[in-house]
Amino acid sequence: MVRRMRRRIWVSVALGVILILSAVPMVGAQALDSDSSSSPGLTVEIIDSPPRPSPQAPMALPNSTVEGDTIILPNVPALDWAYGCSPTSAAMMFGYYDRTGYHNMYTGPTNGGLFPLPTDHTWWGAATKPGSAIECPLSATHQGVDGRTERGHVDDYWVDFGESGNDPYIVNGWTEHTHADCTADFMWTSQDAAGTSDGGTSFAYDMNGMKTPHTLLASMGYKTGGVGMMDFVISRGYTVVDSYNQYILNSYYGNTDYGFTWDEFMAEIDAGRVVMLHVTGHSMVAFGYEDATQTMYIHDTWSYTDHSMTWGGWYGGMQHYGVTVVQLESVGGGPKIVTSCDGAGSERNAFLPGETVYVKGSGFIPGQDYRVWIQHNPINEGDMLDTGDDSSGVQETVTADVSGDIAVTAIWATLPAEATHEDWDIIIDMVGAGEGTYNAAYDGIDDAAVVGFVAPVPELPTIALFGIGLAGILGYVGLKRPRAWKSLIVSC
Repeated sequence: MVRRMRRRIWVSVALGVILILSAVPMVGAQALDSDSSSSPGLTVEIIDSPPRPSPQAPMALPNSTVEGDTIILPNVPALDWAYGCSPTSAAMMFGYYDRTGYHNMYTGPTNGGLFPLPTDHTWWGAATKPGSAIECPLSATHQGVDGRTERGHVDDYWVDFGESGNDPYIVNGWTEHTHADCTADFMWTSQDAAGTSDGGTSFAYDMNGMKTPHTLLASMGYKTGGVGMMDFVISRGYTVVDSYNQYILNSYYGNTDYGFTWDEFMAEIDAGRVVMLHVTGHSMVAFGYEDATQTMYIHDTWSYTDHSMTWGGWYGGMQHYGVTVVQLESVGGGPKIVTSCDGAGSERNAFLPGETVYVKGSGFIPGQDYRVWIQHNPINEGDMLDTGDDSSGVQETVTADVSGDIAVTAIWATLPAEATHEDWDIIIDMVGAGEGTYNAAYDGIDDAAVVGFVAPVPELPTIALFGIGLAGILGYVGLKRPRAWKSLIVSC
């Protein structure tokens, strides 16, 4: 059953909050206002929905559009319920990041250390403890699962869904394992020390609808899911740029002045970041949208398939009211290098009529999909990419390999035989991150400062004839032109 616990921080502690706010850095986040006239305090939501069948039938996802009306982030894992919906949702989020350059999120032996894209229980098996659907080591570590030889989260904290006050490590008198490797550890899921029952996780919000920074909550001693997500990322060696919970604008709590908006949600997806959604008693992950209908595409922790819901609407009888956002500092395999080449991979910057243009690349996010564009030079930061300007007629989709390399790929077959040449740039555009716009943080370009390649170059006979004709014209002009320079010399 859904439980909600509210904790209010009143004016009597306003001075303490002010001191904390002055000491804690808030990068890109609004701080909680300690003035009781505008901020009545914090509320703590307990998320503890049980494992169950998905309330919605699987759906076929639409394609992302260049215009940006529909954006779907690829390579976002879908997981069934693994010892709590919130840590399962966080595992999907960080599993996605593991697949898009943050390779230390999951470090187990499965799938060569790259978090997989499960379609059923076969990766780690069905749960061996009552009350959970599956095993997933990124959600909750468990002795004997994924090569783990020592006790983990499930061994120390789990009895059965909804149980509390009897964590096994306390009952049995053994030493509690150190929090590591899984989201449920850091998110204080199922832990008596945080007051959460088995499968439960708490999230704290500013009741006025303002951002609730996890740095602030951590400084106040909150053992909550959002704080734990931030701490998990830091424990994996990455930098958190911004991390917070927030009620959506006009949620059922009546916050009409502040709140996370649809435009802010789209901006997160456009930047290639997934968002944790909170509906009544349950957490899910959003990885795409359709702007016209304010539809979010989600993984609901109850299946391995794709689903959707309306922004601020209902899903399986549960109303959407909040989000958890975690923004990571960008990582990459080095500078993104894009090179025009021939079919053997040898660099070429000019191509003759009838030849095929190829491209190769390095320094991209391993496992990430990209789309290859050919555009007239120059292309600058923020420029929109135009299908009508791509004379190749198609934008190929390529995927960076485990080293971040893009294999030699044909991008313009059989150049036309026109004698005039044109200057082109090649852009390798990250799918799902501001797609359709050149963004140097995510995309690659053959050379942002000079022409990428020239095509088609006129064949040699044409060049020779043109040169001979030009020389003749210049000679003729030279003979016929009045020699004004002589008169100038005489007059000196």
